[in-house]
Amino acid sequence: MITHLLWILLLATVFVVPVLLAALRARRRRRAQDALLAECDDGFRSLQTVRVRLARPEFRATRIATAEGWGWLGFDAHRVRVIGRLDDGTVIERDMLREQSSPLWLGDTVTGAHGLHWFAIGEPRLHLSADGLSDWNSAAASAALYTQLAPGDAARPPRSKFHLQSHPLSLGFVVLCAALWIYAVLDGVLSPYTLVGDHGWVNAAALACIPASLLLYPLLLSTRLPRKEALLLPLVLGVSVCLAAIPAIMRVDRMTGSGDFDETLYFLDTGTTFKPIVSGPPRLRFHNSDEYWSQLHPGEEQGFYLRRGGLGLWQVHAGSVRQDMRLWYSSNGKPVPRILDVD
Repeated sequence: MITHLLWILLLATVFVVPVLLAALRARRRRRAQDALLAECDDGFRSLQTVRVRLARPEFRATRIATAEGWGWLGFDAHRVRVIGRLDDGTVIERDMLREQSSPLWLGDTVTGAHGLHWFAIGEPRLHLSADGLSDWNSAAASAALYTQLAPGDAARPPRSKFHLQSHPLSLGFVVLCAALWIYAVLDGVLSPYTLVGDHGWVNAAALACIPASLLLYPLLLSTRLPRKEALLLPLVLGVSVCLAAIPAIMRVDRMTGSGDFDETLYFLDTGTTFKPIVSGPPRLRFHNSDEYWSQLHPGEEQGFYLRRGGLGLWQVHAGSVRQDMRLWYSSNGKPVPRILDVD
């Protein structure tokens, strides 16, 4: 359990902490933007206003993917105004006629559409990027803002690739799938418990999650996700649920019912197959461990810790058995089999 908690803490540090820090920075930036807008004159607030990130050309020449400041872009049919503040405290104020803004799409050719996307306006040039949900949706948000400012005959920005992080629903799917995979590893692959006996319904229930996930396809289409992503995301989620379902069912089985894992006596039947001395428990068959069990003679007894849970599933505590096998192979100078499994 402690090992699992340490793994969860490590994964949270690697994946969750950066997201939380980015969210906190965005929250502070938006508060500062709101305070700045409240200080603006009524003329600026009467314009259509959009949150933007700011940078001067000389700044972006050395720092391609970052912004130098933040602020607001305001515009109507005749005027374009920019009010903002750079990180060094410099105040930015631009007021120009719309035809003087001369917007020029810059994009982001260096970072491969993974960072902020920019367009330039005015003289001297000022680079702007729409301050959207995240940097991942900057391409679409900045292109939409540029299109609103550019003359009707201006070339449109190239269509950007869709990034899963740019849509809250697809981002939620990614986070959920990652959480399910982590759970499947921590409570499945690293678990000392193994299902034995007849548990076909568990596998069937897990596999049924994959076709059932396609029921989400119409829902995702209605949210205007691209058709390909609307199909692939449910399938990936279905596979993730399938992988996590078996350890989840096993955990529910262990949490229900009565009694602990008690030692049950078996005798070696043939090869690596053991049969219980008393009727009830399932037979056990070990894989990739013939040399280890060759120490025993047919009919010789061996104890294993089993329990039948509240869902009627038999589980064996195979962790200690695997550990004994590894010690035996190592002490005899033999390579430890990569898979030491039991069913």
